[in-house]
Amino acid sequence: MLRSLLLPFRFDPRTLQVELHAIQPEEWTPHYNERDYGGDWRGTALRAPTGHMQALFAGPADASSFADTVLLARCPNLRRVLATFACPLKAVRLLRLAAGSVIREHCDPGLGYEEGEVRLHVPIHTNAGVEFYVAGERLLFEEGYCYYVNTSLPHRVSNRGSEDRVHLVIDAQVNAWVHDVFRRSCAVPTLAPTPQSYEAFRALLLNDPALQWTLHAIADDKEFIDAVVRISHSAPLGWRSTYFPGGIFPTHSTLQQCYVVIA
Repeated sequence: MLRSLLLPFRFDPRTLQVELHAIQPEEWTPHYNERDYGGDWRGTALRAPTGHMQALFAGPADASSFADTVLLARCPNLRRVLATFACPLKAVRLLRLAAGSVIREHCDPGLGYEEGEVRLHVPIHTNAGVEFYVAGERLLFEEGYCYYVNTSLPHRVSNRGSEDRVHLVIDAQVNAWVHDVFRRSCAVPTLAPTPQSYEAFRALLLNDPALQWTLHAIADDKEFIDAVVRISHSAPLGWRSTYFPGGIFPTHSTLQQCYVVIA
């Protein structure tokens, strides 16, 4: 099963950023999967089932039910990018993950090459602080390049930078053109995982059933975060130095990621 691929395309991110900056603040809609993220994750649609730019839905539906939105009509450079893909296009969105925000680990079933549908990412604006993991592997995404990501596998994103991250995200049906492009594609470069208290705390939870049950009983996200902070600050010094090196405790966004471990 393919995890990811770097496709043989390169777009000028500067021209796409110009159109990106022309989008008004009120034209960005909060992502509908509220449990899947912490912080600010918004989008605007270029193709949608209703043809409305606020419709971020990207579920199972035939490509013929998707229509261009008025936003795409305003963006000739983005239209030229989409014209590159000689396959039926479904949902096409601009997704913006604000600085300091996270997308929690989750899966999007049915979005794998082997299942007949692919999700492609074109980073328009990113930074070195963005961490995109697929099946535990951290991928290197650069502006203007095009990537296939098998989001039916567990994946998560953290924007630890000081600027928003914006990707053009394209859902497409697999056809003969897609097969040919994938045969000409190569592996996505990877990066070493960034050392962080999240990984250590996640490992701790997976190896401590009693702590899992204690935290699992807390249904409210805020209460959950408060409980973890109390636990970390009251823990023995040896425990803290092992799981929170340098006395650094989890941040609010980090603890929101941890929630997925026991939820």
